[in-house]
Amino acid sequence: MVSPKNTDTEQGVAIELQFDSDSLASPLGLVAKGFLMCAVVVVGIALTIAYPLAFIIMGALHLDQCNVEPKIPVWLIVEGVLFLVSSFAGKSANDKGESTCATISKFLNFIIGTVHLAWFITGNVWLFNAWAEDPDLEDLSQDNSCHKATFYLALYGGIIVPYAFLGLAILIVIIVYVCR
Repeated sequence: MVSPKNTDTEQGVAIELQFDSDSLASPLGLVAKGFLMCAVVVVGIALTIAYPLAFIIMGALHLDQCNVEPKIPVWLIVEGVLFLVSSFAGKSANDKGESTCATISKFLNFIIGTVHLAWFITGNVWLFNAWAEDPDLEDLSQDNSCHKATFYLALYGGIIVPYAFLGLAILIVIIVYVCR
């Protein structure tokens, strides 16, 4: 808060302004908080688009470069498409009403989620079977070869990272439940 203070001097009356530090910090804090929230939203949207696009692009570029399991690049493409569809289709299902449109949207989201889960499990089987065969990630002419970046994106980006997030979510739920 700004509070004026009158002081008498030889030249006349001077007015000093005294600033309360909380009044300046509060608006600046709100602005900083707003910028931070905007940055988080922008990064979140960028990741929601970039992550599945990387799957689609890598799968398409290296479609015929995974001899150990030729379905891995196809899995990446379909997983990327399903991720994009489920990310944006879920936004329309947030209607609180019981309209026909909301019911259809919820049903479609359930179907998309079920297909996505089944496809994720299928990718687990293909990738871990390929991993068990010790794929050659350097020489693409071998029968057990696969493009290195494509294989690692599918394995780590498509399988390991979701499991890590699931584990983190379970840990957070346990901590919140215990700390209540």
